[in-house]
Amino acid sequence: LCSGGTKTDHERREETRKVEKMISSGVINMNTVAPVTQKRYQRLRKIRENLSEKGYRLTDQRILVLDAFLRNEELKNESRNGCERSRHLSADELAMQLRKEGQRISRSTIYRTLAILEKLGLVSKLDVGDGQSRYEFAQADEHHHHLICIKCGKAIDVSGKAIEAYAGKVSALADVLGEDFDFDVQSHRLEFWGICSGCRKK
Repeated sequence: LCSGGTKTDHERREETRKVEKMISSGVINMNTVAPVTQKRYQRLRKIRENLSEKGYRLTDQRILVLDAFLRNEELKNESRNGCERSRHLSADELAMQLRKEGQRISRSTIYRTLAILEKLGLVSKLDVGDGQSRYEFAQADEHHHHLICIKCGKAIDVSGKAIEAYAGKVSALADVLGEDFDFDVQSHRLEFWGICSGCRKK
């Protein structure tokens, strides 16, 4: 994404009309029809507003990246003990997914888009130890941690009762560390490294 600088009211209105039309009709790209759920529509709209307020311009390709990210998040495995299927994608995996759908979008566009989204706090980056950064949407109303497999690099979101039972202790630890090191802790994330069930069966 590139900064659009100071925009006129007319430019903002035209951009809004363009994005709203693409999202509400479910047509994310003129050559591809992607069914957009109500939840995805609301999230895409919120992201568009967030970027517009900060002076960033949306393009068809960038909306395509966001929609692919959201669709990937909707792919869930059966929940077990608060764990869900990995929702983390690398830039290369995003590019591969879009190519399979017949989209032409450069890796550089994807990298730039992810960098800006991370800067704006809309996505968070995760290092799973394989040399590739992976990303997920940062949700203010959802706090979770990760199980990371040292064999295949899969990252599993962990939330629910297992984490809630220790949430107070982790917050207390954050307070202690902040006090001891004169550090203003803004957030925290726990990562547990090990071997997933799939790799143990191999």
